[in-house]
Amino acid sequence: MDSANEIKQLVAFDHGPKVLAVFCAFAGIEKSLKRSIAAPHYKCLAHGTTPSSCLSDQRAHQQKDLSRCSTIVSGQKSSSSRVANEVPGFCELRLVAFRHVDVFTQQAFTGNPLMVVLNAANLSDSEMQMIAREFEMPETTFVLPADKTGVDYKLRIFTPLKEIPFAGHPIVGTAHVVVTEDLVKTQRPRDIISHETGVGILPIEVIYENESVPRILMTQGEPRLMSVLNDEQVSSVAAALQIGEKDVKDSGCLPQIVSTGLPQLFVYVKDLDTIAKISPDLSRVRMIEEKLGLTGVGVFTMQTVSSEASAHLRFFAPSIGIAEDAAAGSAAGGLGVYLAAWNLLQREKLSDFCIEQGIEMGRPSKLYVSVQLQDGSPTAAKVGGYSIIVASGTLSLP
Repeated sequence: MDSANEIKQLVAFDHGPKVLAVFCAFAGIEKSLKRSIAAPHYKCLAHGTTPSSCLSDQRAHQQKDLSRCSTIVSGQKSSSSRVANEVPGFCELRLVAFRHVDVFTQQAFTGNPLMVVLNAANLSDSEMQMIAREFEMPETTFVLPADKTGVDYKLRIFTPLKEIPFAGHPIVGTAHVVVTEDLVKTQRPRDIISHETGVGILPIEVIYENESVPRILMTQGEPRLMSVLNDEQVSSVAAALQIGEKDVKDSGCLPQIVSTGLPQLFVYVKDLDTIAKISPDLSRVRMIEEKLGLTGVGVFTMQTVSSEASAHLRFFAPSIGIAEDAAAGSAAGGLGVYLAAWNLLQREKLSDFCIEQGIEMGRPSKLYVSVQLQDGSPTAAKVGGYSIIVASGTLSLP
C-alpha cells in the first residue's frame, strides 16, 4: 500500500479551533506513520532515551525530521512531502503522537479504552482538555517530562469534562505504552518505575510472567475508610440506582465511602441478578456524588461470572462524564479496602485476587488487586493488569 492510499484511509475530525486528528487503526497504516507523520516520536524511541529527555527534545526532533515541510522552517510549503501534498496545510500543524489502548484486558476491543498522548510537553491546559473532549474516551492521558529528579515521567489525566488527579486504568494503560515502546527501559523479570500524578509520586511495578506483554501493578494512595451511610442516604442511593432499599440492606454490609486517591462510594448487593438489573438515574447519581464529595459510585457482589474472580463490580461516575466505567482501577483498589474492612474476603486471598468488571457493557475486564494489612487494618492497595495497544496515530494541532 503506497503512502497516498494510506493517507486516504486516515480519518480526519475537524471541530472547534481546527483540531485535525489523524487516526490509524491497522498495522500497515501505522508502519507508514512511523516513516512519515510520527517520525520524531519514533526516532526518540529508537534512541532509547528517557521520557524527560525524549519529550523535552521532541520539538527539536520534529523541526529536523520534518524539515521537508519547509513551512515549519521557512514559511513555504515543500513539494517534496507526500504527506503535505495529501493533507493541505498539514505542515503548518504541530504533530502529537497518540496511542489507543484497551486496559485491563489482553484482547482487543474489550477492557477499558484509553487514549495516551505521548509528546505533550508543548500542549496548554486548554488544549489538553480540548483533545480529551475530542477523543470522548472515559479518560485521556498526557505524558510529560517529570518536574522532579529521579522520576520517570509526569502524567496528567483528563475526562471529557475535567482534569482529575488520579485514576487507575489511565495509569496502568499509560505505563504499558511507555514500557512496551521503550520510553522507559525496564529489567526482566521485574522492575519498578515511578511517575508523578495529581496525588503525588507513585511507583509502578512492571512484571513479566513468562509473557512478552508485562503486567503493570500500580500502588495507590493511602487507604482511607470514610463515612458509612445512614438510612436516609441509603434510601437515596437505592433510588438513584433504581433498585430497592432491601437490595442494599440485605447484604448485611452498609454502603461506605472509601478512598485510595479518590473518595468513592461502595454498595454491596447480594447477587448477579440484582447488579444486572441496575439502570441508574445518572442525574441522581451525580447529585449524590456532589452532595457526598465523591468521584463515582461502585456497586458490587461477591457472586461472579468467572471462576477466577472474587468480586463483580459496576462503577458509575457521571460527575466526571463517565456514565459507566468498563474497568475502574481506582475503584478496584477502594473495593479491595472495603472487602478487607468488612471481612468479605479471606485474609490469605487479599494479597492477590481478581475483580471482574465491564461484563454488562460488553467489555469484560480483569483487575488484579493486592491489599496489605497491619494489625487487621488496610495500609496499602495495589491494582494491576494487562493492556493492549489497538491503534496508533497523530494529532495535528495549529
